[in-house]
Amino acid sequence: MSYGEMPHKGVLICCNLFIFMGGGAILGASVWTAVTIGAFPSILGASAGVFISVYLMLAVGSLMSMMAIFGCISVLSENKKMLVIYAGILTVIFLAELVGSVLAFVYYPLARDAAHSSMELYNADNTIELGWDTIQ
Repeated sequence: MSYGEMPHKGVLICCNLFIFMGGGAILGASVWTAVTIGAFPSILGASAGVFISVYLMLAVGSLMSMMAIFGCISVLSENKKMLVIYAGILTVIFLAELVGSVLAFVYYPLARDAAHSSMELYNADNTIELGWDTIQ
């Protein structure tokens, strides 16, 4: 490896660090949502579209974190095939994030309206009250 190639490795490892942190953030938010998801059906109803995006983002966040580690290994080992595989899988991950974001955007008005209507029943229905208390 020549001296001119050294900064490229550092840039790629730095990018992988940001990808790892982004995957960790997505994973953390989706794990919190998946853990507290038991309260959401009582508030939002049984619409499956709202919950699909949570599980999609859970998978994408964990895959991003694993792929960042794979990317660091491929950069450090200077294996061209591994770098091509890494770039292809990152493209698939980006497309999955795009689908998850579109699902969240499409179902947001439905979830917002259901949440606002359930707030009116906060003191009347014990399951809705428990659901809101769990989320908070």
